[in-house]
Amino acid sequence: MTTLILDGKEASAALLEFLKPMVETLDPNLVVIQVGDDPASASYIKQKMKSCDAVGMRHEHRHLSESTTIEDLMTEIESLNSDTDVTGFFVQLPLPAHLAEHEPKIIKAIDPMKDIDGFGAYNLGKVFLSKDFEHLPPATPSGIIRLLEHFDIDIEGKHAVVVGRSNTVGKPLAIMLLNRNATVTICHSKTKDLAEQIGQADIVIAAVGKP
Repeated sequence: MTTLILDGKEASAALLEFLKPMVETLDPNLVVIQVGDDPASASYIKQKMKSCDAVGMRHEHRHLSESTTIEDLMTEIESLNSDTDVTGFFVQLPLPAHLAEHEPKIIKAIDPMKDIDGFGAYNLGKVFLSKDFEHLPPATPSGIIRLLEHFDIDIEGKHAVVVGRSNTVGKPLAIMLLNRNATVTICHSKTKDLAEQIGQADIVIAAVGKP
């Protein structure tokens, strides 16, 4: 059997080319809110801004200080919700410790029509209906599905094992696989005999942040 490497860079380049004419027509504007100086967040945002440049999309990086209060952050969110020139925005996670405890409140405050991360209840709820309602799904699950589709990996009828059950990756990804007629098993830290579950899978997706 020939090994097929699913090259994310190849799939990404193809997607960016596909998006260019749409971006030119729609002229969207993306805003990223960053609080503090988490190195990983800075790296992620840099890549996102690079992708915006590649397709000619307007974008803005609002970098707030580590000491930003929840009140100030909520004011920033409300400002973006009401700004008609802002198509969508997201608050980069993780947040500093004093804001992390307010994460549900922060996500809930974002207008569902501008919820680019797809973390809000409205957009997550639509994912549960069918793939026809996946208008703003979470980015990582959407990227995984796009990667499989780019390389013509047939999902229908396959047994997919998703290792991880987070609200941002594992759970929505499992639903998106179900929407494409896979049989899905979700494994996590309490799963007994993880190796046995993985051994039965046609498709294995690790969503736990470690090998």
